[in-house]
Amino acid sequence: MSVLFNECIEALDETTVVLSLKSSKKIIERFKDNFPVTNWGRVDWQLMTKVSEFNDIEDFNYPLTKCYIIWSDADLPVVKSNIKSIIASIDDVTAVSFDTWIYFLDKKCVLEFFHDGKITFGYATSV
Repeated sequence: MSVLFNECIEALDETTVVLSLKSSKKIIERFKDNFPVTNWGRVDWQLMTKVSEFNDIEDFNYPLTKCYIIWSDADLPVVKSNIKSIIASIDDVTAVSFDTWIYFLDKKCVLEFFHDGKITFGYATSV
């Protein structure tokens, strides 16, 4: 793993779990089933519902807890954590790769940190 990945894991709280590559692949497949990603690596927000953009992660105030961190670097495992810990360590989380998605599997919603600085949140159309 990269130094930035290891620093991210250290910054997150003790409930954080690094998934196996097999489990990571399953989570990524479910993510891609719910959220089509464009050729340039961004969630296709035109196909989503209830989309919101944020200027700062501190503005994100949803009662969601358990989530998965997925990075655009396909060689990295998925990390299971909670949104409070992720927000507290957001600089370490987003430093790992160009684009970062926080996937709330149970609610079928995603928080995207795109490399251009945009922070976008939305629900899959099936919700």
